[in-house]
Amino acid sequence: MSWPIQVQESSQSRRRGTMHIGVRRRFWMVWLAVLGVFALVAVACGNDDDDAPAPSADGGAEEQPSGDGAEEPSDDDEMSEAEAAAARIAPLFELPQSIHATEPLASLPTGASVALIGLAGLANEDASGREFLAAAELLGLEVTEFSGGFDPASQIAVLEEVATQNFDVAVVQSFTEAAATSPQMAALKDSGTRVIAYGTSIPGRSNDFMDHQFLAEADSEALGSVMADWIVADSDGTANVLAMYPPDFAAARAILAGFEDQIAAICPGCEIVPFPFSAADIAAALPGQVVSALQANPDVDYLIGGFGQALIGIPEALDEAGLSDQVVTVSYYGVGFNQSLIAGGVEQVMALNTSQPFRGYLLADAVARVLTGQQIEDWSDTFYEPLQFIDASNIIETDVDCVCMADDFREQFHALWGVG
Repeated sequence: MSWPIQVQESSQSRRRGTMHIGVRRRFWMVWLAVLGVFALVAVACGNDDDDAPAPSADGGAEEQPSGDGAEEPSDDDEMSEAEAAAARIAPLFELPQSIHATEPLASLPTGASVALIGLAGLANEDASGREFLAAAELLGLEVTEFSGGFDPASQIAVLEEVATQNFDVAVVQSFTEAAATSPQMAALKDSGTRVIAYGTSIPGRSNDFMDHQFLAEADSEALGSVMADWIVADSDGTANVLAMYPPDFAAARAILAGFEDQIAAICPGCEIVPFPFSAADIAAALPGQVVSALQANPDVDYLIGGFGQALIGIPEALDEAGLSDQVVTVSYYGVGFNQSLIAGGVEQVMALNTSQPFRGYLLADAVARVLTGQQIEDWSDTFYEPLQFIDASNIIETDVDCVCMADDFREQFHALWGVG
């Protein structure tokens, strides 16, 4: 009676321990196959120089293929959608080495006043905030910090307060519902304050509300698409996903939309169960809610945390409910908590990370460049800031936020700024 259960547990354990590493293995297998095809073509082309066909083994002329043209390539030679997805994301397992910005800062914005407006309470925002303050000091910026909180009413009040103080630049981070606060942001910009935003998911790099925006709507959708590629590659196109997202955050809704669109485009065998949650329920009611959702959807085999901290308390709740082996757990925006889970190799196998420390420097650099009238450069064609998939095979920091960037990224910025 116990034998089938033991077999099932062994299979699940093997899947959880190796499938995420298989993403890159599948990419290299495909790449080697492509190289093999090129080698065969090269040999065939070399034989074309002969005037006569090569003799066959029995001494006669080599049999020629029938038909007027070359044989059509077999469907077996084409990449599957899962293999193509693995190939697209393979570079994102490597540690980013360059900040990619190249233009030196024209002048230091010494003495410029900056309002740094955040949510307060999110670990990833705290990490970027610390780096922003360190970079701002080097640039000579005078920074005043404000907490916008998690609800639009408090965010509106902060924006109105900032608008009365004649700051040179306001940095607005991760507002939950930018549509509700857009009149105040427009008024802030119209007052003469330059506005740098992160995570509002309003369309466009610049618009009526801000001079420059990181994590605009299209960026959030792109992030969801990248996660979809990992899921498809890891599951070989068979995933059934419980996709957690906090609907109060416009960026989270856009990430989910990008994820759903990419899954629909490349994975007809995949299914998605959207799971909205409130940030206020993290580490409280949320773990029990996830357990209930998995019990109601026993075919779900992947769980995506909307951001790293959303998983707090969930591994313990799944273990207590006997559901730990049901799902492969991953997340966006991992922090130190997620690094510990990944290092353990059981509760979470992967996080799609941005570099929180890099973001602090990125925002400070954007403040300086908007004041000097210079272009603000994206990190790459893939995304505006560095992305890296972290799993057990490439994890470095096991209990702190992933830097997910070359150790000398600060010095690279310093060189462009002429400081340090």
